[in-house]
Amino acid sequence: MIVEKYLEEAKQGNAEAQFYLGVIYATGENDSANFKKAFKWFKKSAKAGFADSQYNLGVCYANGKGTFKNLHKAFKWFKKAAEQGHSKSQCSVGAYYSKGKAYIKAIEWYEKAVKQGNATSQCNLGICYEKGRGITKNLVKATLLYTKAAEQGNAKAQAKLGSWYYTGDILIKDVDKAFDLFKRAAKQGDVDAQYSLGVCYYTGNGVQQDLNKAFKWYTKAAEQGDLRAICNLGVCYANGQGTQKNLKRAFDLYKKAAQKGNIKAQRNLGICYANGDGIRQDADEASKWLKKSTKIKI
Repeated sequence: MIVEKYLEEAKQGNAEAQFYLGVIYATGENDSANFKKAFKWFKKSAKAGFADSQYNLGVCYANGKGTFKNLHKAFKWFKKAAEQGHSKSQCSVGAYYSKGKAYIKAIEWYEKAVKQGNATSQCNLGICYEKGRGITKNLVKATLLYTKAAEQGNAKAQAKLGSWYYTGDILIKDVDKAFDLFKRAAKQGDVDAQYSLGVCYYTGNGVQQDLNKAFKWYTKAAEQGDLRAICNLGVCYANGQGTQKNLKRAFDLYKKAAQKGNIKAQRNLGICYANGDGIRQDADEASKWLKKSTKIKI
């Protein structure tokens, strides 16, 4: 069996064998995933200084896989691996610093990983340049970094570039390129891209209009909690676009998004109450939600 191939050497203290044994248990290559055993072997290997195991041990602590979630210990092990030049760990250390708004330190680690071609760090460093976080804002550098990351398949960078091509605010407008980038990112599960792909199909921008596909991608984004997609699904149900008309379902979706602050949904919810669409007419509720959406007294 594949486990036996590494087990003997792992028991003798071979850090690389311990790492591979951890991977086998974590991925379920032997049978089913067993994260506790994976954690055990990653830890042994990590303590011996094996960088890949230090990174994986950090992932275990960060996600509570095979052990209790502990972000401090996760950072500790990411840092140890990062100091050995492990690019994924360098990116993770940068992300921890960025989350704590220590952007200058974050950039230091992102740059180390970028030199090794790490796509996630290219994207994250691009965000720093785009937003001017810890460094002077520079959209040209941001674009170059997003492009490098997108070419490696980074979904967030693909979605970002897609939005820039779609609006034409930063890059020359090209809805065909935007659609292609949205599609590539959406298939990887990027929620912004899924929403934007739905918009493309709904409006016919960059692709032939297809309300069924618009409904499909709005649904995928909505399932991830995207309020814009939830509201737009409501529109689809209200108008029978890509699905059967269902005013009650539309009302429920508007309400869900409206309660979380989506302005378009608040307006549509107010209209539902005003017209009695999917709910009994209620002038007070209509006024309440329309006021929220316009932020002025009616």
